[in-house]
Amino acid sequence: GYAYAVRWPIALLIVVFPAYVWSVWYLKKEYSAIPEKRDLRVRKWLLFLTLFLAGAIIIGDLVTLVYNFLGGDLTARFISKIAATFVVAGAVFGYYIAELKQNAGLAKIIGWVSVALVALSVVYGFFVAGSPFEARTRKFDQARISDLQNTQSQILDFWRQKERLPESLGELSDSISGYKAPLDPETSKSYEYIKGENASFELCAEFSLPSSGDGAASREFYYAYQDDNWEHEVGRQCFKRTIDPERYPPYEKVPLR
Repeated sequence: GYAYAVRWPIALLIVVFPAYVWSVWYLKKEYSAIPEKRDLRVRKWLLFLTLFLAGAIIIGDLVTLVYNFLGGDLTARFISKIAATFVVAGAVFGYYIAELKQNAGLAKIIGWVSVALVALSVVYGFFVAGSPFEARTRKFDQARISDLQNTQSQILDFWRQKERLPESLGELSDSISGYKAPLDPETSKSYEYIKGENASFELCAEFSLPSSGDGAASREFYYAYQDDNWEHEVGRQCFKRTIDPERYPPYEKVPLR
Protein backbone atom coordinates (compact mmCIF):
# COMPACT_ATOMS: atom_id res chain seq x y z
CA GLY A 1 0.00 0.00 0.00
CA TYR A 2 0.92 3.67 -0.08
CA ALA A 3 1.88 3.67 3.59
CA TYR A 4 4.47 0.98 2.93
CA ALA A 5 5.68 2.88 -0.13
CA VAL A 6 6.79 5.96 1.81
CA ARG A 7 8.78 4.16 4.53
CA TRP A 8 11.98 3.82 2.51
CA PRO A 9 12.05 7.53 1.52
CA ILE A 10 11.39 8.54 5.15
CA ALA A 11 14.29 6.39 6.29
CA LEU A 12 16.50 7.96 3.61
CA LEU A 13 15.62 11.50 4.70
CA ILE A 14 15.98 10.76 8.42
CA VAL A 15 19.42 9.14 8.07
CA VAL A 16 21.14 10.67 5.02
CA PHE A 17 20.09 14.31 5.29
CA PRO A 18 21.15 14.84 8.94
CA ALA A 19 24.49 13.22 8.11
CA TYR A 20 24.91 15.67 5.24
CA VAL A 21 23.93 18.65 7.44
CA TRP A 22 26.42 17.56 10.11
CA SER A 23 29.24 17.28 7.54
CA VAL A 24 28.49 20.78 6.22
CA TRP A 25 28.42 22.20 9.76
CA TYR A 26 31.70 20.48 10.63
CA LEU A 27 33.47 21.76 7.50
CA LYS A 28 32.23 25.32 8.07
CA LYS A 29 33.57 25.10 11.61
CA GLU A 30 36.94 23.98 10.26
CA TYR A 31 37.02 26.78 7.67
CA SER A 32 36.16 29.37 10.31
CA ALA A 33 39.04 28.17 12.48
CA ILE A 34 41.50 27.88 9.57
CA PRO A 35 40.32 30.14 6.68
CA GLU A 36 43.27 29.05 4.50
CA LYS A 37 41.59 25.67 3.99
CA ARG A 38 38.97 27.32 1.78
CA ASP A 39 41.58 27.98 -0.89
CA LEU A 40 43.03 24.49 -0.96
CA ARG A 41 42.97 22.96 -4.43
CA VAL A 42 41.82 19.65 -2.99
CA ARG A 43 38.73 21.32 -1.53
CA LYS A 44 37.79 22.84 -4.88
CA TRP A 45 38.21 19.49 -6.62
CA LEU A 46 36.00 17.88 -3.99
CA LEU A 47 33.40 20.60 -4.52
CA PHE A 48 33.37 20.00 -8.27
CA LEU A 49 33.21 16.24 -7.74
CA THR A 50 30.30 16.65 -5.31
CA LEU A 51 28.48 18.91 -7.77
CA PHE A 52 29.06 16.43 -10.57
CA LEU A 53 27.73 13.51 -8.53
CA ALA A 54 24.73 15.48 -7.25
CA GLY A 55 23.96 16.67 -10.78
CA ALA A 56 24.29 13.14 -12.14
CA ILE A 57 21.89 11.86 -9.48
CA ILE A 58 19.34 14.59 -10.30
CA ILE A 59 19.59 13.91 -14.04
CA GLY A 60 19.34 10.17 -13.44
CA ASP A 61 16.29 10.80 -11.26
CA LEU A 62 14.59 12.80 -14.00
CA VAL A 63 15.47 10.26 -16.71
CA THR A 64 14.09 7.44 -14.56
CA LEU A 65 10.95 9.48 -13.85
CA VAL A 66 10.29 10.12 -17.56
CA TYR A 67 11.11 6.51 -18.48
CA ASN A 68 8.66 5.11 -15.93
CA PHE A 69 6.05 7.72 -16.87
CA LEU A 70 6.21 6.63 -20.52
CA GLY A 71 5.87 3.02 -19.37
CA GLY A 72 2.87 3.83 -17.17
CA ASP A 73 4.73 2.62 -14.09
CA LEU A 74 4.37 5.57 -11.71
CA THR A 75 3.68 3.76 -8.45
CA ALA A 76 3.47 5.54 -5.10
CA ARG A 77 6.62 3.81 -3.88
CA PHE A 78 8.58 4.84 -6.97
CA ILE A 79 7.46 8.50 -6.82
CA SER A 80 8.31 8.69 -3.10
CA LYS A 81 11.82 7.35 -3.71
CA ILE A 82 12.37 9.78 -6.59
CA ALA A 83 11.14 12.73 -4.51
CA ALA A 84 13.32 11.85 -1.50
CA THR A 85 16.43 11.39 -3.64
CA PHE A 86 15.72 14.61 -5.53
CA VAL A 87 15.35 16.63 -2.31
CA VAL A 88 18.66 15.42 -0.88
CA ALA A 89 20.62 15.68 -4.15
CA GLY A 90 19.03 19.05 -4.96
CA ALA A 91 19.97 20.43 -1.55
CA VAL A 92 23.58 19.31 -1.98
CA PHE A 93 23.79 20.69 -5.52
CA GLY A 94 22.24 24.07 -4.66
CA TYR A 95 24.32 24.55 -1.54
CA TYR A 96 27.66 23.86 -3.22
CA ILE A 97 26.81 26.04 -6.23
CA ALA A 98 26.35 28.87 -3.75
CA GLU A 99 29.63 27.87 -2.07
CA LEU A 100 31.53 28.07 -5.35
CA LYS A 101 30.07 31.50 -6.00
CA GLN A 102 31.04 32.43 -2.42
CA ASN A 103 27.50 33.58 -1.83
CA ALA A 104 27.06 32.87 1.88
CA GLY A 105 23.56 34.40 1.95
CA LEU A 106 22.27 32.18 -0.85
CA ALA A 107 23.89 29.10 0.69
CA LYS A 108 22.20 29.86 4.01
CA ILE A 109 18.80 30.30 2.33
CA ILE A 110 19.19 27.03 0.42
CA GLY A 111 20.20 25.28 3.62
CA TRP A 112 17.17 26.46 5.58
CA VAL A 113 14.77 25.77 2.69
CA SER A 114 16.20 22.26 2.38
CA VAL A 115 15.79 21.63 6.10
CA ALA A 116 12.19 22.86 5.93
CA LEU A 117 11.40 20.65 2.91
CA VAL A 118 12.91 17.59 4.55
CA ALA A 119 11.06 18.26 7.81
CA LEU A 120 7.74 18.67 5.96
CA SER A 121 8.41 15.50 3.95
CA VAL A 122 9.13 13.50 7.09
CA VAL A 123 6.02 14.84 8.88
CA TYR A 124 3.89 14.06 5.82
CA GLY A 125 5.44 10.60 5.61
CA PHE A 126 4.57 9.83 9.22
CA PHE A 127 1.06 11.19 8.61
CA VAL A 128 0.57 8.79 5.69
CA ALA A 129 2.46 5.75 6.97
CA GLY A 130 1.50 6.18 10.63
CA SER A 131 3.77 5.94 13.63
CA PRO A 132 6.15 2.98 14.09
CA PHE A 133 3.87 1.79 16.90
CA GLU A 134 0.86 1.83 14.58
CA ALA A 135 2.82 -0.01 11.88
CA ARG A 136 3.78 -2.70 14.41
CA THR A 137 0.17 -3.00 15.56
CA ARG A 138 -1.04 -3.34 11.97
CA LYS A 139 1.51 -6.09 11.36
CA PHE A 140 0.02 -8.02 14.27
CA ASP A 141 -3.43 -7.68 12.70
CA GLN A 142 -2.10 -8.83 9.33
CA ALA A 143 -0.47 -11.83 11.03
CA ARG A 144 -3.84 -12.67 12.64
CA ILE A 145 -5.54 -12.62 9.25
CA SER A 146 -2.81 -14.83 7.81
CA ASP A 147 -3.22 -17.26 10.73
CA LEU A 148 -6.99 -17.40 10.26
CA GLN A 149 -6.58 -17.99 6.53
CA ASN A 150 -4.19 -20.84 7.21
CA THR A 151 -6.51 -22.31 9.85
CA GLN A 152 -9.44 -22.01 7.46
CA SER A 153 -7.54 -23.95 4.82
CA GLN A 154 -6.67 -26.66 7.36
CA ILE A 155 -10.33 -26.96 8.40
CA LEU A 156 -11.37 -27.38 4.77
CA ASP A 157 -8.75 -30.07 4.26
CA PHE A 158 -9.89 -31.81 7.48
CA TRP A 159 -13.51 -31.77 6.31
CA ARG A 160 -12.64 -33.20 2.90
CA GLN A 161 -10.64 -35.98 4.50
CA LYS A 162 -13.06 -36.95 7.30
CA GLU A 163 -16.38 -35.54 6.04
CA ARG A 164 -16.92 -33.64 9.27
CA LEU A 165 -15.74 -30.50 10.98
CA PRO A 166 -13.20 -30.67 13.81
CA GLU A 167 -14.58 -30.35 17.33
CA SER A 168 -11.74 -27.98 18.22
CA LEU A 169 -8.64 -26.52 16.60
CA GLY A 170 -6.59 -29.07 18.53
CA GLU A 171 -7.90 -31.76 16.16
CA LEU A 172 -6.04 -30.08 13.31
CA SER A 173 -2.66 -30.87 14.87
CA ASP A 174 -0.64 -33.33 12.83
CA SER A 175 2.59 -34.78 14.15
CA ILE A 176 3.64 -35.98 10.68
CA SER A 177 3.23 -32.69 8.82
CA GLY A 178 4.16 -30.73 11.95
CA TYR A 179 1.07 -28.54 11.78
CA LYS A 180 -0.17 -26.96 14.99
CA ALA A 181 -2.94 -24.41 15.34
CA PRO A 182 -1.33 -20.94 15.47
CA LEU A 183 -1.58 -18.59 18.42
CA ASP A 184 -2.22 -14.86 18.51
CA PRO A 185 1.16 -13.20 17.71
CA GLU A 186 0.73 -10.56 20.42
CA THR A 187 -1.06 -12.31 23.28
CA SER A 188 -0.07 -15.95 22.51
CA LYS A 189 -3.70 -16.96 23.11
CA SER A 190 -5.56 -19.47 20.94
CA TYR A 191 -7.90 -18.19 18.26
CA GLU A 192 -11.58 -18.85 18.83
CA TYR A 193 -13.25 -21.58 16.77
CA ILE A 194 -17.03 -22.09 16.81
CA LYS A 195 -18.41 -25.20 15.15
CA GLY A 196 -21.80 -24.69 13.53
CA GLU A 197 -24.29 -26.83 11.65
CA ASN A 198 -24.34 -27.98 8.03
CA ALA A 199 -20.60 -27.60 7.45
CA SER A 200 -20.56 -24.08 8.91
CA PHE A 201 -18.07 -22.66 11.37
CA GLU A 202 -16.66 -19.38 12.66
CA LEU A 203 -13.12 -18.20 13.33
CA CYS A 204 -12.68 -15.26 15.71
CA ALA A 205 -9.82 -12.99 16.74
CA GLU A 206 -9.22 -9.72 18.58
CA PHE A 207 -8.00 -6.92 16.30
CA SER A 208 -6.27 -3.71 17.35
CA LEU A 209 -7.03 -1.59 14.27
CA PRO A 210 -9.68 -1.54 11.53
CA SER A 211 -8.62 -3.32 8.37
CA SER A 212 -8.94 -0.24 6.07
CA GLY A 213 -9.41 -2.56 3.12
CA ASP A 214 -6.43 -4.79 3.95
CA GLY A 215 -8.76 -7.72 4.41
CA ALA A 216 -9.64 -7.68 0.74
CA ALA A 217 -5.99 -7.83 -0.22
CA SER A 218 -5.38 -10.83 1.99
CA ARG A 219 -7.92 -12.87 0.05
CA GLU A 220 -5.36 -13.55 -2.68
CA PHE A 221 -4.12 -16.60 -0.76
CA TYR A 222 -7.30 -18.66 -0.39
CA TYR A 223 -10.52 -18.86 -2.36
CA ALA A 224 -12.05 -21.74 -0.46
CA TYR A 225 -15.36 -20.18 0.47
CA GLN A 226 -18.07 -17.96 -0.86
CA ASP A 227 -17.98 -14.39 0.43
CA ASP A 228 -14.45 -14.97 1.69
CA ASN A 229 -14.01 -11.54 3.22
CA TRP A 230 -11.43 -10.68 5.88
CA GLU A 231 -12.24 -7.03 6.55
CA HIS A 232 -12.66 -6.22 10.22
CA GLU A 233 -13.18 -3.50 12.81
CA VAL A 234 -11.41 -3.00 16.14
CA GLY A 235 -12.04 -5.65 18.79
CA ARG A 236 -13.45 -9.17 18.54
CA GLN A 237 -14.36 -10.10 14.99
CA CYS A 238 -15.76 -13.44 13.80
CA PHE A 239 -15.67 -14.72 10.24
CA LYS A 240 -18.42 -17.19 9.37
CA ARG A 241 -17.72 -19.77 6.69
CA THR A 242 -19.87 -22.48 5.09
CA ILE A 243 -18.26 -25.24 3.05
CA ASP A 244 -20.01 -26.02 -0.23
CA PRO A 245 -19.87 -29.84 -0.68
CA GLU A 246 -20.43 -29.54 -4.42
CA ARG A 247 -17.44 -27.28 -4.90
CA TYR A 248 -15.30 -29.10 -2.35
CA PRO A 249 -16.38 -32.74 -2.28
CA PRO A 250 -14.71 -35.18 0.13
CA TYR A 251 -11.53 -36.82 -1.06
CA GLU A 252 -11.90 -40.24 -2.64
CA LYS A 253 -10.91 -43.01 -0.30
CA VAL A 254 -7.86 -44.91 -1.50
CA PRO A 255 -7.99 -48.55 -0.38
CA LEU A 256 -4.99 -49.78 1.56
CA ARG A 257 -3.04 -52.63 -0.01
